[in-house]
Amino acid sequence: MDHFVARQVLTIGIGLAFFAAPSPVEAQGTSQPPNAFLDINGVYPLGSPAEVSATLSDVSLYGESAEYRIGRRPARKVSVDARGGVRVWKGLAIGVAVSVDEPESDVTVSGSIPHPLFFDRPRTASPLTVSLSDRLLGVHPQAVYFVPVTDAFEISFFAGPSFFRLSRAAVEGVALGPENAPLFASLAVSDITLTTNKATAVGASAGIDMTVMFSRVVGMGIFAKYVTGSVSVGTQSVDVGGAQAGGGLRFRF
Repeated sequence: MDHFVARQVLTIGIGLAFFAAPSPVEAQGTSQPPNAFLDINGVYPLGSPAEVSATLSDVSLYGESAEYRIGRRPARKVSVDARGGVRVWKGLAIGVAVSVDEPESDVTVSGSIPHPLFFDRPRTASPLTVSLSDRLLGVHPQAVYFVPVTDAFEISFFAGPSFFRLSRAAVEGVALGPENAPLFASLAVSDITLTTNKATAVGASAGIDMTVMFSRVVGMGIFAKYVTGSVSVGTQSVDVGGAQAGGGLRFRF
């Protein structure tokens, strides 16, 4: 899937460049970078999110310690961002992008549970899987350099710091189903209680954008970028960056 998306972005970029290739007359013209810009994009992560695991072990049951294993498998989805700014000198502009993402994860909770009758004979509880959503806000101040190729086609390069705020639901407690007498051989995780953790982090981003304008004001474009950033939430380190690609509407003023 990652290679497919990357190939699609590259193919679209080549098509945009071909579509907007300058004629001899245009090539001799004076294409100008925009005085101000606004971009609205759909964003797709190219890298596979890493699975995260944790344990809850400080739980006493039947005079022994129970241990719960929590596995988190993130899913990839399209998010949105918006970017705007103004030109400050020749092709150089300054701007800021704001990204909002609500990544989902399948969280599976299983457990090693003490036996009510026999010491040191733990049982494995049947797991419970639920879907949880995080909320990730990113603010990305950027320096943007525009390279007008024709009046209808431009390339821009951008880079700058990134600031993140992550809200993540975490498993705080586990409830077990009823014991199956008389052998007590099996039981299941029946419910979980959650808490919300919030954390911030600083990273960076850089990338390239290609845009075709259909009129003086409105166009469409695609981009590829790489974002770095890692947020510490509780005892876990959450990677909020990686390679991304996407595209959307372009407004030039």
